[in-house]
Amino acid sequence: MRCSPPWLRRVLLVLMAGTPCASSWAVDWHLGRGRWSGDLGLSANFRHNANENAGNSSSGSAYRLQESLRVQGTGLYVLDRRLINANLGLRIGFDQSQFSGSSAAGSSDQRVTDYNFSAGILEFKPYPIQVYANLTQIDASLDFGGRSVGSSENRGFSVSLKEDSALKDWVGPWFSANLSAREQHLQQTSTYFDRITQIEQTRRTVEASAQKGFTTADLRLRYLATDQVNAAQVQAGSKFQVASANYNLDFGPGLNRNFDSTLSYATRDTLLPSNTLTATEALSIVHSRSLASDYTYDFSRDEAEGAVTLRHAGTVGVSHQLYQNLYTNMTLKGERAELANGTLSTYRGNFSQSYRHSLPHGGSLGLNWAGNYQRSSSALSVGIVNAKDEFDALDPVVADSTHKLSEPFVIENSIRVFNLRDAPVEQELLRGIDYTVAVIGNFTYITPIYRDTLPNNDPVEIGDPLKVTYEVRIDPNLESESRGTGYGVAVHYGWIGASYNHQQSTSKPLSGEALFLFYSSRNDTVNVYMNGSWRGFATSAFASHERSSTRSFALEDITNTSRLELQGSGRLHGMDARGTANYERYRGTLSAYDRRMLQASLFWKPAYEWQMTFNASASNTQYLNPARQHTLLSTRASLNWNPESGWRNEAFAEVRVQENSDSARSTLMQLGARTQRQVGLLTVSVAGSVGYSASGGARGQSENISVTIRRALW
Repeated sequence: MRCSPPWLRRVLLVLMAGTPCASSWAVDWHLGRGRWSGDLGLSANFRHNANENAGNSSSGSAYRLQESLRVQGTGLYVLDRRLINANLGLRIGFDQSQFSGSSAAGSSDQRVTDYNFSAGILEFKPYPIQVYANLTQIDASLDFGGRSVGSSENRGFSVSLKEDSALKDWVGPWFSANLSAREQHLQQTSTYFDRITQIEQTRRTVEASAQKGFTTADLRLRYLATDQVNAAQVQAGSKFQVASANYNLDFGPGLNRNFDSTLSYATRDTLLPSNTLTATEALSIVHSRSLASDYTYDFSRDEAEGAVTLRHAGTVGVSHQLYQNLYTNMTLKGERAELANGTLSTYRGNFSQSYRHSLPHGGSLGLNWAGNYQRSSSALSVGIVNAKDEFDALDPVVADSTHKLSEPFVIENSIRVFNLRDAPVEQELLRGIDYTVAVIGNFTYITPIYRDTLPNNDPVEIGDPLKVTYEVRIDPNLESESRGTGYGVAVHYGWIGASYNHQQSTSKPLSGEALFLFYSSRNDTVNVYMNGSWRGFATSAFASHERSSTRSFALEDITNTSRLELQGSGRLHGMDARGTANYERYRGTLSAYDRRMLQASLFWKPAYEWQMTFNASASNTQYLNPARQHTLLSTRASLNWNPESGWRNEAFAEVRVQENSDSARSTLMQLGARTQRQVGLLTVSVAGSVGYSASGGARGQSENISVTIRRALW
């Protein structure tokens, strides 16, 4: 082989990361290889678990030895950094494990290969390309005998077209576009005692968008398609596609008019396929500095299970401001739905005003009042209609959350609840397993069921956004009206303020059978707040009381809710401190409870190398009807000591206690410490932890010790 190979051979050698020969082009190779890092690692881990439940005990020990070689290169390029700029990483490992226990014993050997690759092609040109691919092996031991194994793989590309591309001579200036595709595959099996959770999910996504700018307008086009397969679930998979176009235009004298038009078409291929076409036209006009008006038209066509629903809605709104003090808003709205079994019509008008006025000594006074009137009619062959998807009714899940559906007379067996955690993919939940349904009077209540012992990718977890669809039974030939009024007053000063708000509404039938019953509601709310500072410690307090009542022919529901919240933050005895206390008292016809919550955190840094953190939270909810309670306590303390000598030390302790009246009390406790020392290219770290768990009659103990030695290659 010649010391100075031809150009093509040089490029191939660079791509294959071959060893360059000492020649005149070695300088070019040195620039092209970017920055490299690598290390050799050796890790040993010992874990012991002991469990006892109902007189049966089991124990086990596990040893693991891990060897790894990791190489990472950043800023690699071919010929020129502006052509191809890439990052490449590879980890090769060999894991040996041996376990022995009361019921079984054995050993396993596993080769592990992780990689990551990303590259930018022509990054400084108007048409840059990004490509990436990565694979990560999952093999983690959980406390108290759990284990999670599997793999996560991602790959995809993105191609962009910037505004200064060559196409500007064909389609005009201000044109940009993007095309991307990606595939994600996750395979994971988690075991925790006798519970096994399996995930095998593949999701493919294609997305394309384009934007064309004009002098006073913009045109946006977008297409998105997802295909998800869940091999470990009953619902085999789902496909979702949506295409949309949006046009926005400013025009008129001084560009005081804005027109916005959006057209969208979406299809869902699930157990119950559906497709939706929507169109929205909106016009806003600023007539003067104090007067503006808005006009909108909405159209939608929904098709599911062979049934087609058409909806038309038009809205006219006017807003006026007088002397910077009086704000007036008026809105008229008409809506018509054409169903397979008839039509529904609704007309609504709203009027509201708000007034502001300054008070002596820096205060302000606010007044507001509002009224609305609505008239609805139905002409159906069968008194069943599909309600729109509800998002507001199901707020993100919180502990002990129960949600009231907005429409009365819901057909119970038509309810379907979806989890939007992986939106746009919607995972349907199972009734009786993931949520419960209760019908009280004319209304329906949804209560999600979640498991909060460990995060195991449950169908419902705290914070998940949910959606519900259902059908409603109404009178086939009904005409009804509803009226609503409200007013409020608020007074604010710098450190104190108070407000009062009142709302009431009444609905009654004008014609039709008695299925649609007389309905009225009233709501009164009082709020008081204070804030200030005491010796540099910022404090605030908020108190409110709300009384609401709902009356119908079959039910009278009166609720009273009182809330108190205290907050503080600042320096306390040389520490940064923050605390929050909440109390809520709820009394209703259907349920009653008292809820208390405390949260506190302290951060103390007595010296440059010392750092201490303490966090604690406690919550208790005591229900009166039926009598039960839910209690959760959680604390964590950590200490970090990082002297200039190169040592890195950390210790922590945490406790979590949960108690429910209808389930066993569970306790989790852990103590752990870690120390690390770096000398030149060699890094040594030692970590250990002990844990204890208890749930009812079950007990568990866990001890873990690990030693890791890592040597950088250069």
